[in-house]
Amino acid sequence: MLTYDDTDEIRLLAEKYKLDFRTIPMKTTHHIQKNEIIISDNFDWWK
Repeated sequence: MLTYDDTDEIRLLAEKYKLDFRTIPMKTTHHIQKNEIIISDNFDWWK
């Protein structure tokens, strides 16, 4: 599992390698709300 900025390029790479992903909200150090992407081959633990 890894997290990264939620961008089209990262989503395409995850799809290319048949990895699943979810988005989660996060705040930057400047308190700006953004989405981050969690990439994994197994989300059995996800609620």
